[in-house]
Amino acid sequence: QESNVVLRSQARRLVARHGGVKLAQEAMRRFPINAKLQAGGCMALGRIGGSEMRVKKRASKDGGVVGVLLAALVRHPDDASVQRWGCAALKRLASNSQDNKTFIAKRGGVDRLVEAAQRFASKDMQVV
Repeated sequence: QESNVVLRSQARRLVARHGGVKLAQEAMRRFPINAKLQAGGCMALGRIGGSEMRVKKRASKDGGVVGVLLAALVRHPDDASVQRWGCAALKRLASNSQDNKTFIAKRGGVDRLVEAAQRFASKDMQVV
């Protein structure tokens, strides 16, 4: 079951300001086979990164948020939750950021998005 936690604007700022992004990234790196953790990490990073400009600006740096999101998508191609939240996170990080769009595209992110959309097209859920 997916988390019902909704990070509100003020909470997102506090999480970003106090190291929550790095903590989520580290957890995703340390436990790459845990699909629930990966899905939750993708959800949190997408919601925080989509609204916090400091996070969005650093997302495309090596070792940044985009890297862990792409790794989660590659490692869990058949997990609908990971694909849904990973794709949503990439979409949010790419929004209004040409640097992130370029970085995501150069690292195969567009291919990941297309694969997820095709894989889950017949399912009753929206992935992309």
